[in-house]
Amino acid sequence: MTVRGSGKAVAWLRAHVGHEGDDCLIWPFFLASGYGHFGHEGENHYAHRFMCTLVKGPPPTPFHEAAHSCGRGNQGCVHPQHLDWKTTSGNQLDRALHGTKNSWAARGKLTPEEAAQIRALKGQKTQQEIAEMFGVSRSQVSWVQTGKVWVRESKGYVRSGRKFYARIFVGGRAIQLGSFDTEEEAHACYLAENAKVRAAMRTS
Repeated sequence: MTVRGSGKAVAWLRAHVGHEGDDCLIWPFFLASGYGHFGHEGENHYAHRFMCTLVKGPPPTPFHEAAHSCGRGNQGCVHPQHLDWKTTSGNQLDRALHGTKNSWAARGKLTPEEAAQIRALKGQKTQQEIAEMFGVSRSQVSWVQTGKVWVRESKGYVRSGRKFYARIFVGGRAIQLGSFDTEEEAHACYLAENAKVRAAMRTS
């Protein structure tokens, strides 16, 4: 990975390369499945891997993962002292010890937007890099890109009584946006918020 540029996200990472202390350093920008990522110079990057490259240098191989000694990678940690390059098996062992190892059930937590992003990254990133970005396994990325994985669909709202409640899924979690009298209003709210999320990914 080429580490260059002076965008807002890159500037923040560079400013925190020397961060010290035991507490995790949490990514302040866009998160997906708990992992920070951002767009810069026409490419998508995930914050913890970018920080690991700044601190440790390029990964030994394209298959090495930016592993977290704190076990809080899925909570947005990008602490430079918590990161190191590890093989997939080494990282999975750490996850098992931390209780954060991915399971089959994680496939159902991908939103349509996340699945679309994973498919769009095909050929731009390795499947392992994409897996780290979204907090899933490399095989799950393969399933999404080949159309073999089920992704939860959402119309952007649910009905309860006479009200329509708009919601959006970010990182597999439902965020309530408000209640409306009509389906059209709820769906419009969902579309507007979805556009904001996509814009945040491009500019953070």
